Amino acid sequence: MKINRPIYYMQPNKTYEKIDWEPYYEGFIGSRLMPDGVCSFIYEIYKDDDGNYRAEAGNNAYGAIRVAVKSRNCKNVHGSKYKENEVKDLMENIENGKCLWLYVSHCNAVGKVTTMEY
Repeated sequence: MKINRPIYYMQPNKTYEKIDWEPYYEGFIGSRLMPDGVCSFIYEIYKDDDGNYRAEAGNNAYGAIRVAVKSRNCKNVHGSKYKENEVKDLMENIENGKCLWLYVSHCNAVGKVTTMEY
């Protein structure tokens, strides 16, 4: 028995546009459109009280807050600490979709560590 089905070619579900990082206090802030073309992901890299850097991200539609972490088994709700010399690599990882994110609030993925951005 032969079943005729149309063949659908998958398009990439994400394209990562360049993020223009702007100085923001003692860190950086940047944004890019979500795949829906309406809402934005907002990224903030800031210096904490210890002099280390941390990264947070959210979107302006669903309120999913996430923090950048260095490993998949990290459960630190404040995110991983990054040294000043690691900030450039962190920015590139965020821009290229390689950054690990721990979801910490307002999303059905709370506690999940992934490179996916919801």
